[in-house]
Amino acid sequence: MIELSDVEIQQLKEQNQKRIKRVVTLVAILLTGISIILVGLSLSLGPKIDQLVSESLDGKISSRDLFLGPKKNDTDYEQR
Repeated sequence: MIELSDVEIQQLKEQNQKRIKRVVTLVAILLTGISIILVGLSLSLGPKIDQLVSESLDGKISSRDLFLGPKKNDTDYEQR
């Protein structure tokens, strides 16, 4: 096996650190870009999603039911 001098070992360490910094920077930039795109999509589609949700929930469930659960019929208790 080839023995490396201290200077060569230090150069390899520095090269590896530079590669790691580049990869971390690239990942950070990609994640930032993806998050910006997702925020833009959610902002542009938000009104449409709200409209679809409100149309599907109209008359089906009240806000009280969201917290307390669906109403139980009195007939359920009478049958037991």
